[in-house]
Amino acid sequence: MRPRAKLVRVGLSFLYFIISFGTLFFCTDDSPGWLQANGQGRVMTIARLALACTVWDMFARACGAVTAAAIKMPESRLATAPLASALVAGLGLASIPWIYQGSGRFMFESTWADVSPFFIVGYGMAFPLVVAPLLALTTLLCEWLNLAVE
Repeated sequence: MRPRAKLVRVGLSFLYFIISFGTLFFCTDDSPGWLQANGQGRVMTIARLALACTVWDMFARACGAVTAAAIKMPESRLATAPLASALVAGLGLASIPWIYQGSGRFMFESTWADVSPFFIVGYGMAFPLVVAPLLALTTLLCEWLNLAVE
């Protein structure tokens, strides 16, 4: 991978983090439930969840690149990588509320990765129905930008 392509990938990951943080921030309010749930504030909880979404986006983009490399027809590669990335990102992000719950409590509860207030305070169903599609669309747009720069 050329140095410019690496720089574009890093920039798009940073842009994705900013967009996911903004999306999560504007989809929530500043209710007292944030502090009661894990002792952390709303901004820190949203930053951790935005970081997790960004890491998942990087995985989804890698899956899209592998899918595009497996296809033998060069003209279909341009459409395949962004669509495969968006599909992996959307399905993975939409499943977070169900994956996050385990054995009657949240998996990462009382750890540094605790983002349970986002789902406890009442945004659990808004995440797969509103936030995940918006972030999957962001993945699609970032992949198109990446292809345009290459």
